[in-house]
Amino acid sequence: MASSTQSSNTIQTSSFQLIKHINSKLISQDNINKIYISFETFKEIPQYINIEAWSIPLIELIKKIVSLYDSNKKNLILIDSINYIPLNQLSKFISDLIINDSITIITTYHTSLPEFEIPYQNLSRYNLLSFISSSIIEILPNDEKSKTLKINKSCKDYRINFIHKRKSGRINSFKFEFINDEFLPFVESIENNNNNEDLLEGLTTFNLKTSSSAKVIKDNLELPYMEAQRLQESSGAIVYQFEKDDDYDEEDPYEDPF
Repeated sequence: MASSTQSSNTIQTSSFQLIKHINSKLISQDNINKIYISFETFKEIPQYINIEAWSIPLIELIKKIVSLYDSNKKNLILIDSINYIPLNQLSKFISDLIINDSITIITTYHTSLPEFEIPYQNLSRYNLLSFISSSIIEILPNDEKSKTLKINKSCKDYRINFIHKRKSGRINSFKFEFINDEFLPFVESIENNNNNEDLLEGLTTFNLKTSSSAKVIKDNLELPYMEAQRLQESSGAIVYQFEKDDDYDEEDPYEDPF
């Protein structure tokens, strides 16, 4: 199945290191034909770049990319920035490149760049890319401290939200940390709220704190609905106490309500 992956970043958290990491992992794979399209390389041209696209008309660019396809391999197209493609031609540009199931596109969208174009068919560039992409990689600052770092120091360690759309319609979401060129599972820190009662001390004329003995009584207290919950988990039974007044049939002509 042909697919498209969108990587969204900001001026603070660049996707350059991520794309570089993907590119380095693919060098040794002979069954993948990698095509790197660059719009943002103006000085030294790395060897892995196949096409410098910033000065090429769009129709000619599509023809150049398609001419590099290898029918005997899987074709992976890496585009360093999709912001340079006009919004009203973006959908056609991607569809013209994905001509068969062996093609995958990975592109970067810079969310920090202002959009001067009118939304195409009421869709912004980000929404359009999110709609047509099978996977979305969001690159975010790793923590609050990193938000204050200089731009040239914030490009190697960051957090990644990975969203993948399956053919069945199911969406899987994962979180990673990208540290020192490695992907690590992201674990959110949980603040300890056990001492919240201490914050209220001295603010009122009455006691809002719970004593240790009261906490024990509270934890061991069984409320009326607890039994029903336990039975429901095991057998689905309904706890009902039958009373004499409940045994009354309004439709029975011989039933005496008194």
